[in-house]
Amino acid sequence: MLPSNFDPAMLQNAAGLQNWLRDQFIDNCRYDNLVGDLLSATGVGDRDPGVFYTTLKSKPEKIAASTSRIFLGLQMECAQCHNHPYDDWTQRYFWGYAAFFARLQPPTPGDQNSALRESDAGEVMLPDTEEVVAPRYPGGQLADESQGGGRRMQLTIWMASRHNPFLPRAASNWGWAHMFGRGIVHPVDDMSVSNLPSHPQLLDDLSLYFTRSGFDMKNLLRTLANTKVYQLSSSSEQEVSAPAESFTSMAVKTLTPEQLYACIKRTLAPRPPMSTADGRRLGVLFDLQRQQFVTRMASVSQEVTEYEAGLPQSLMLMNGPTIAQATDVQQSGILGTIEAPLFTNKQRLEMIFLAAVTRRPTANEAERFLAYVEQGGVENDSMKALGDMLWALLNSAEFTLNH
Repeated sequence: MLPSNFDPAMLQNAAGLQNWLRDQFIDNCRYDNLVGDLLSATGVGDRDPGVFYTTLKSKPEKIAASTSRIFLGLQMECAQCHNHPYDDWTQRYFWGYAAFFARLQPPTPGDQNSALRESDAGEVMLPDTEEVVAPRYPGGQLADESQGGGRRMQLTIWMASRHNPFLPRAASNWGWAHMFGRGIVHPVDDMSVSNLPSHPQLLDDLSLYFTRSGFDMKNLLRTLANTKVYQLSSSSEQEVSAPAESFTSMAVKTLTPEQLYACIKRTLAPRPPMSTADGRRLGVLFDLQRQQFVTRMASVSQEVTEYEAGLPQSLMLMNGPTIAQATDVQQSGILGTIEAPLFTNKQRLEMIFLAAVTRRPTANEAERFLAYVEQGGVENDSMKALGDMLWALLNSAEFTLNH
């Protein structure tokens, strides 16, 4: 949601957006209300989504391009300079949507009490002309500004209304992509006439179900997890793999750098969240080690079904400080726990497998690893040998991939 090159000085506010989003999903806020609250945000703070606007420099065209992609699944920015070459969006449609954000005034720099607000004046014009473009909802209908409340409020009301066919389809498609690695429409932010869904009836039914459930995102994800198609194996005995869009087997998905870091730290070496002097939680964005890990592990591709890790990522997993901490007897949470003398090496082995890959070792793995631990590994130390075993699991495809 935030541009990758946003000002580091706004890190506190970025953490505020992340904390706010986390709270919304934990509370299972109606998705249409979540979108509405973000669109109508007025502040920038510890738990406020207003930074979404300020990182985009409150420019109407940037906000329009971002919100249409994220919430509507539409790449309307392609019509910013000319009519969309492959879709029905015209230049006036794009700037009509951007007009909803034309009167947005950013907070005053340095004033903590200042907030996002909407002025009484401000328009957008077609590029290279003096033609003022009135606010227009995606799909063609002009906004009725006589109703009052400001342009953003009018857009917020439309977003959650039955007149908006895009929001439930985009959210349902996003939910599917989150669970299966690709959307029914792929990519998820290109729901255009030139990029039709692989299973049109499925998307229609899923969107209707999502709407009738009250835009309940947890219910949507739970429903998808209980389908037969989600429970398919990722392995296949066919010589030629079926097309990914057929969903005849579960796609092997990469964990994002953020997910991978969270798996390592939360499961193996948890630390208390960082806080300010007055007790406010800063959030994971202020974890310097996490930032370094995410930066090194970042992939150019956004496709979770494509594995693009190379030498820098491999070295980070083999020798980086995060893995070193997780596998060091003095620092690792799991190793410190199982060091107690009341456990046998076999029990320690099982607990490490359960912690790392959520299963017990197979008979072959148990025999092989147990022999290594009993011999003390390369340093004649059974606990360090268990650390070596943990290191091997953390560097395995089973740990780093979702399959």
